[in-house]
Amino acid sequence: MTTRSQFRIPDGLYEELKKWAQANHRSVNAELVARLEKSLGDEPEVAPALTGEDKESTLKPCPFCGTDDAFVERGTLSSCFVMCNQCQARGPDTCPEDDRDLELEEENDWEPGEAAARRLWNRRA
Repeated sequence: MTTRSQFRIPDGLYEELKKWAQANHRSVNAELVARLEKSLGDEPEVAPALTGEDKESTLKPCPFCGTDDAFVERGTLSSCFVMCNQCQARGPDTCPEDDRDLELEEENDWEPGEAAARRLWNRRA
């Protein structure tokens, strides 16, 4: 059984997905399904909750290609985002959202917005 869905995918990411689909002799849909299955295949049925320092400091794998090759990049003077080095997927550009973000950034010598960028990336991964 399959479910029909619609997703908004950034143009650059869609073009990259099309290239991979062509290289693997698959439709874009089949390529997307294969990548999702690979990404989610090793995950437990219910994702374990991260707590404490691990929650903010460890980046989860890319939700699109499954690689662990992601990094935090500074967006503006007061914001950061996480980007996948493999497929170029990008998390939201964020500023510190609360006092806890400011504390984490101070404790870890992170850039402004890095705690929120890490948290949001991990939430969507």
